[in-house]
Amino acid sequence: MSFEVKGSSIRSKLEFVEERFGADAEQALIAAVGKTELVRVLEPSWYPYPHPLYVALLRAIADRHFGGDLSSLQEVGGDTARRALDTTYRAFRAGTYADFLSRLSRLHHMLYSEGRSEVVLGEDGTSCRVVLSDKPRFDVEDLQIALGFYLECGRIYGCHAMRGRFEVAGAEARFDLQWNERRSRRRLPTLPGSGGR
Repeated sequence: MSFEVKGSSIRSKLEFVEERFGADAEQALIAAVGKTELVRVLEPSWYPYPHPLYVALLRAIADRHFGGDLSSLQEVGGDTARRALDTTYRAFRAGTYADFLSRLSRLHHMLYSEGRSEVVLGEDGTSCRVVLSDKPRFDVEDLQIALGFYLECGRIYGCHAMRGRFEVAGAEARFDLQWNERRSRRRLPTLPGSGGR
């Protein structure tokens, strides 16, 4: 079985482009990527990765709207975090940022068909390392999206001065995240039906 990504991850990128850059931007992006099947991507379905349906889409967003600056894809990842935690994955919002990080592995499996994620919280309570492994490859476009996602999730939980970086080391991608302790313990309310603590 090939590695696959959930359609909701693809759709959220197209929605970001339309809302940020105008009603015609989504269709222009699809035309630029040259994959008309993007129009028919369904959120609950799975799609091959890495494939122009995803990685080339991210590259095209960076090229067309951010002058080729791949680090700007962190903004797209942040938008994905807000969309996901307000809708489909809102059950993951209950508790603190540390609670969210402890559930990150389950969220990863809801978005990707393969790979593992592990979170190691720092002893200081204001840092963590997220390690992704068991993926066929890591693309810098996708890693920028992931970093933006993690950072924005921290901000959603009220963490102050979120910052982070990533590196690929052998068969792993490692994200080192840090934040200011003063506001990092904010708890979000348990949402109806979330089964939160």
